[in-house]
Amino acid sequence: MFEGMHFLPLVYLIPDMIAEQRGFADFPRDPYIVATEDEWLEIYHSKQFQIKLLDTWALMMWASLGIKGGIAERIITGAEHRSCP
Repeated sequence: MFEGMHFLPLVYLIPDMIAEQRGFADFPRDPYIVATEDEWLEIYHSKQFQIKLLDTWALMMWASLGIKGGIAERIITGAEHRSCP
């Protein structure tokens, strides 16, 4: 059922504040829904969603390393926001 869903745990580990800023707040909190409903499967497997997810994690990592300025700082302030499909 969860075959091919390697990135799913990363979605659930995004802090709520950042999930809201980055457009992940609508993503179902129940992995079963993602794995069984066609709409969410299509979104999850889309290239745009996976890029956005990895982008969010990269930004969080830069911020956690204390790198200031540019896009790393904008994720913390909420200035950088693209909504998920």
